[in-house]
Formats: sequence, structure tokens, C-alpha cells
Amino acid sequence: MSEGSTEDIRAIPDYKAKLVRERFEVTPIKKNGEREDVRIAMANRLNFTCFDNYGQKKSDFIVRAQNIHTALRIGARVAQQWYDYGHMHKTGKNRFNWEQVYADATKDYEQRWNPDCWASVYKNGHLIFQHSPAKNSEILNIIEQVFAHEKCAYQHIPWIAQRLFEQAGRTVEIDYDSNIAMELMGDDGSIKSHILHRDIEGRSEVQLDMLQKTSRYIKGAKGAKVKLHECLDVAAIVFEGLQHGFVVGKCNYDISSGQIKIGHRNAVQSDHALRRIKQLDSELNKQKTLHQLLFKPKPDFYAHIQKIERSFNKFEQTPA
Repeated sequence: MSEGSTEDIRAIPDYKAKLVRERFEVTPIKKNGEREDVRIAMANRLNFTCFDNYGQKKSDFIVRAQNIHTALRIGARVAQQWYDYGHMHKTGKNRFNWEQVYADATKDYEQRWNPDCWASVYKNGHLIFQHSPAKNSEILNIIEQVFAHEKCAYQHIPWIAQRLFEQAGRTVEIDYDSNIAMELMGDDGSIKSHILHRDIEGRSEVQLDMLQKTSRYIKGAKGAKVKLHECLDVAAIVFEGLQHGFVVGKCNYDISSGQIKIGHRNAVQSDHALRRIKQLDSELNKQKTLHQLLFKPKPDFYAHIQKIERSFNKFEQTPA
């Protein structure tokens, strides 16, 4: 930097997020060595960190939910609120209404067909919102408290939690399993998301790049910057569309194979899922207009439905 020059000390936002599917199996062990019944806690876990304009770390957020797209949608609203206002206040001009955020994230399909839907949000290890606690949610709460306190690699947390139980006079065995659903990184010029979803044939990948929108009318102008919540919203569309596609494809097979009839509860649910897919497809196209979205490959919800249906037909025809 030349003498006398000035430099904007504000940092470019560093966006990182990771979403994993998790399963904890906690087995209490009595003093005589007898093993008690296993307690299982399952969740989808989205973690991301929000910064201020100067790149100073402010808060670590964890969103856990029964399904992936709910976690992503709630996380998107948290990130949007934080980067717009820098707080999660429940009162005042820019208050954050948690119950309304949850209702918006689960409206329509989830509210009707997924009564077990739940979500929890943690800030720096503290539970700040919970709707319909998950089964064995106290295990998840302990894990987040341990992670915030220990400041170590997350994969070591089950072992540390097991050790803390022993220090408290309780012997437990904790088995942990996880797989990545999404990893995201970038800045306000470009965000890359690596999406991994599962269907009946295994795991498939989608690479999403969201780029800064360029101006069509001003030569050399850079246009709107990319925001973290926008990329999380797009990922939620992809995951939800693929999940509903499985429901529709399976139902189509069940009807064609004579296992259920039109009017069956599953068929009614499938019709609702298909209507939701149409809405999601429209939302995705709208996002492509608003932003520069590059997919590899582009999610095709209708082709996914056909793939699921073919998979069940193929499975049925395979000799035992």
C-alpha cells in the first residue's frame, strides 16, 4: 500500500456452513457391568458462524431439525437477521419472532403431514429456541454444551461427553455416526455449495455455485452481492424437492402395482407433495432469475420422481 493511501478495514464476509445427518446411541452401563437399554438421538445439524463487518467472530449458531430443509430454512432466517441487524432480540423495532420463523419454515406440507417435525437452535452452545423437543433431546443439548465449552474438533465430542459422564459418576457408552449432507463456503462475491442427497440407489451429488449478480445496464458495475441466507434458501429448495420426489415416486409405484388405490391417505399425501414440488420448481426458477445460479447437474425434481418409481419397479422384478 502506497504512502498516504487509505484502505477500507472492513473484511469481506467469510461464509462457511456445514450440515450433517447424525445418530447418537447412548448405552448406560450399571456398576455391575450390565448394559441398559440404548437411547437413540437422531438429528440433522446445520452449523455456521456469523461475523461483523470487520471480520471479527460474533456468534456460532447450530440449527438442529427433524428434516434437512427445515434446518436450512430456519438457519437462513437466522443468518439474514444477524447480517441485517446483528442481533436476535425478541422485542423492539427489529425483533425476531422465533415461532413465526418456525411456522413459515414448516407451513403447508410439514404442518399437515409431518406431526413429529421439530427444531432447536443453539447460540454459542446455549439453547435459544426449541419447538417440539426431539426424542432424547437432552443428549443433543449436552453435546452442544460440551462442544461450545471444549473448543475441539466436533468428531471428538462424543468421547469427551462420555468422559464427562464418568467424572459425574455415570458410565455410558456413546456410539456416533454421521454423514455430510451439505458443505458451503465463499464470500459475498461467490458461494459454493456441495450438496449430497440420498435416494434408493445411494448418494448423489449436486454442485451449486451462487455468483454475484452483474449489472446489465451499467458498464463495469458489479450488481448485488451474494448473501449467506440466499444460498441456504436455495439448498433448502433442492433438498425438499428431492425428498418430496421420493414420496411421489414411491406412491406412483404403489398405485401402479395395486398396493394402494386412488383416495388412499398415501395417495392424498403424494398429491400434496406433487403440488409442493411445483411450487419449489417455480421458486428455484425465480432464484435463477434473481441470482446467477450454476448447477452441476441441475436438480430435476420430475426426473427424480421417475427415477424413484423405476427403482422400485426394478427392485420388485429382481429375483430373490
